[in-house]
Amino acid sequence: MSTYKYKLTYFNFNARAEVIRLIFAAAGVQYEDERLAVSPFEQEWAVVNKSFPFQQLPVLEIEGGVVLAQSHAIARYLANEFGFAGKTNLEKAKVDMIADATEELYSPMRVYFHAKYNNAKHLQAAFDDIFVKLPHGMSNLERLLTKNNGGDGFFVGDSLTWADLKFFGRIGNNIQRLNPEFLKQYPKLNTLCDRVAAIPRIKEWIEKRPEVQF
Repeated sequence: MSTYKYKLTYFNFNARAEVIRLIFAAAGVQYEDERLAVSPFEQEWAVVNKSFPFQQLPVLEIEGGVVLAQSHAIARYLANEFGFAGKTNLEKAKVDMIADATEELYSPMRVYFHAKYNNAKHLQAAFDDIFVKLPHGMSNLERLLTKNNGGDGFFVGDSLTWADLKFFGRIGNNIQRLNPEFLKQYPKLNTLCDRVAAIPRIKEWIEKRPEVQF
């Protein structure tokens, strides 16, 4: 364990770990951000992964010897610790609902990024499939966001939660890289991403975080 209370281990990607990093950033909490030189697509990872609970990453080590795995479990724990989980049990359930829906929405992008990393022949088809599959889920999230204070705040309640960070980090950032015009079709989601990016601690993190493929 490092001199920090928390140590996050993942690959040198945003992917599943970025919402965790964004929660740390929003909270202003320092941690050790360990990024493995191997990738999940390389054979060396089969050896490295034997030391983790589910032989997967990300993994969060907490001072005192506690190890947590599974990205949503880690994010929920930290969100509860730092005040980004929702203020009531019902709000927390709604936050989890948005986070889970966001992860499902990411699926076609995952296929594309894996194809890109491996120089697959079906890269263009995988890219096109993103914008065939995203509209249904994006429309649902736009509607849910709009139902909360007209969509001019956050997904749940009246303050930032990890659902907002999840959408921003998992969907918003990637769409802006792949097709910046697409997100403009969903004005409330688009301005939510701008609103999250403008939070001083988030802005600082975005400016200093490593450049990665996805």
